[in-house]
Amino acid sequence: MKGKEYPQEAFELTKVGEMAIDDSSWYGYFALCLINLSKKKYEKALADADKLITLAPESADSYALMAVIFNCVGRPGEAIEMVEKAMQLNPSIPAWYLSTLATAYAISGRPTEAVAKYKRVFDRNPSHGDKFNAHLSLAILYVELGQEEDARTEAEEILKLVPNFSVEVWGQRNPNKDQAQIEQGVATLRKAGLN
Repeated sequence: MKGKEYPQEAFELTKVGEMAIDDSSWYGYFALCLINLSKKKYEKALADADKLITLAPESADSYALMAVIFNCVGRPGEAIEMVEKAMQLNPSIPAWYLSTLATAYAISGRPTEAVAKYKRVFDRNPSHGDKFNAHLSLAILYVELGQEEDARTEAEEILKLVPNFSVEVWGQRNPNKDQAQIEQGVATLRKAGLN
């Protein structure tokens, strides 16, 4: 559907998996990208991210969002390229860019580099979500590296941020395409002391 819609109509469309946006709306495509990713519609999310880059090739966030999607579909090499492009365009480097880069390193089998990038997230005025994601990812990495005490410390930080955190719900909501990777993350978080 093209053109502008009334806010209530747009809200109703997003509830059924569609969204009315103007073809030139960068914000609309950004939101649509996130919606499609959350619904695990990876090809649509990638196409929407391509449209973002076409609409605003100077927008660092477009490249960073493409990197997030590449991570979710198991293409960390391309994710690294995209987030590095985003960092060139926005040298202030928001926390979520570092988190996205760290995730790409983790998926690429570079856990030490991933840990270093996740630790830098806390120096970037991170949002609540950025902090949560960094602590959660660090807990997983520390278990994988055999650093159980550090993993438990990260688990405690997670529970401070989200007292009712559920590993099972995290696994269900994880937008990663690789179900085996999600299941491994669930098992790893349990080893870190989370339920």
